Amino acid sequence: MVRDLGKPYFGICLGHQLLAQALGGHVGLMKEPEVGLATIHLTEEGQHDTLFSKTPHEMEIFQWHGAEVQTLPEGAVILAANAACPVQAMRVGPHAWGLQYHVEMTDTTVAEWSAIPEYKASMEKALGVERAAGLESTLAPLLPGFNAMAHNLNESLFARLPPHS
Repeated sequence: MVRDLGKPYFGICLGHQLLAQALGGHVGLMKEPEVGLATIHLTEEGQHDTLFSKTPHEMEIFQWHGAEVQTLPEGAVILAANAACPVQAMRVGPHAWGLQYHVEMTDTTVAEWSAIPEYKASMEKALGVERAAGLESTLAPLLPGFNAMAHNLNESLFARLPPHS
């Protein structure tokens, strides 16, 4: 549908993985889950993609996933990467993007996700019990920056949409 209808698509985390899988890529489990703060780098393609026009080339982002895009779908380009997960952001064609990382964080996200036993176990496995217990307070001062990142991505995405008739 994304390819056939030419409609814009923007997926975060599972939405990123579903985009890849639905269009012929492959998603599989990572060696180790990626949970908490991480640094990613825009690729050359990412530095020229309009979605990331207001984004620094290196960003601290928030992760919470144990699966990753392992094979890109045909026509996809990697826009951001890091050593733990080489497909942190991708574009498929001119109007579909996926982000493996989270930009939609709020001050209650860590507590809400930690209430899910499987998520809590993943967090504790990735960070250790002590660091996992402090993740919410570690994230709190960074939320304004994440909100600004989400706002910039949103503006860039809506700038790409066709005008309403």
